[in-house]
Amino acid sequence: MGKVSKADKKIAYDHKLCQLLDDYTQVLVAAADNVGSNQLQNIRQGLRGDSVILMGKNTMMKRSIRMHSEKTGNKAYLNLIPLLVGNVGLIFTKGDLKEVREEVAKYKVGAPARVGLVAPVDVVVPPGNTGLDPSQTSFFQVLNIPTKINKGTVEIITPVELIKKGDKVGSSEAALLAKLGIRPFSYGLVVLSVYENGSVFSPEVLDLTEDDLVEKFALGVSMVTSLALAIHYPTIAAAPHMLINGYKNLLAIAVETEYSFPLADKVKEYLADPSKFAVAAPVAADAVAPAAAAAAPAETKKEEPEEEEDDDFGMKCFYAENIWDNVSEWCSLQGATDFCVHVHGNGLGHVQQKALQAVLTSCWVIWKQKNEKVFKWRKAVLEHIKTVSYIWVGNRAKSRTIEWEN
Repeated sequence: MGKVSKADKKIAYDHKLCQLLDDYTQVLVAAADNVGSNQLQNIRQGLRGDSVILMGKNTMMKRSIRMHSEKTGNKAYLNLIPLLVGNVGLIFTKGDLKEVREEVAKYKVGAPARVGLVAPVDVVVPPGNTGLDPSQTSFFQVLNIPTKINKGTVEIITPVELIKKGDKVGSSEAALLAKLGIRPFSYGLVVLSVYENGSVFSPEVLDLTEDDLVEKFALGVSMVTSLALAIHYPTIAAAPHMLINGYKNLLAIAVETEYSFPLADKVKEYLADPSKFAVAAPVAADAVAPAAAAAAPAETKKEEPEEEEDDDFGMKCFYAENIWDNVSEWCSLQGATDFCVHVHGNGLGHVQQKALQAVLTSCWVIWKQKNEKVFKWRKAVLEHIKTVSYIWVGNRAKSRTIEWEN
């Protein structure tokens, strides 16, 4: 059989590359610096079944891709051309991209430091006995490595950074590492870019989990919602918040006027007779108390929360009083009772009133739920705060008291 000409080899290579482009939609572009032929053969065997590795000259691969793109009309192939820079190869695969990349990474092998190579990592010589005879001491002195003679051999005293990442390996460094039997570098195929159905992205994307994607999606939805609410532009994400805000505005109007609607009736009923829900928490506590008393030993009574007989929130309630003290100290506010008088009589700004109303109402709702060891209805509590904060201080401050019964 005659010798195959270069032209025939190029034709065969072009046909093979075009066939792979037709058969595969996923391609990994991998750097092959310092990868030996035996190592590459082992990688081919490890990927055999659903992946094919193709190496070649960049100019030849670019030419074949351009011609195949023109022939088929598929411009997506052209996205591969900018990636063919340096000593790279193509890994065509039908398997999971992350698994293929992990399989390729398994075939890294240690390599000695050769003169002239650019160090991919820092090289540190560890302290310890080198096994070299004392005649080699001068060799270490040239490299400024502190040593001592121990039991007839040279011992390195402290760790020494011999080569920094990005520096070229010198003859002295290479000779020392060879004497010590240290192979500081490891080489293998390194995935640089990923091509999938015309899209090109970084291999770091393969490390994203479903939780990461959900988190990023939720963050995007949150930003869209915030923007839509700020500019009053309706979107699917912002619609629930807009409806709630509209409901709160209608509720505020209904409370101050005789107009009402079904969703406002219950709130107006609460305002007309607050005792219906002000005693809800104590009732729940009374129901739980007998069972708790029967189960708990007598000596554990000291762990029971302080009794709060009055409905005077902010005065006798430990939780609300503690919260109010912290808020008062932070905001430099007066006492709780004087605060209500201040809100009603001094004409605060609209924004200030809303903020202070929310603080007071939050304290009251926490007091209302104090007998629950765990806040099992946090969402309901928050919604209650949002609704009542618009109306509570406006009604309670008129009587200049913070007792709910009044």
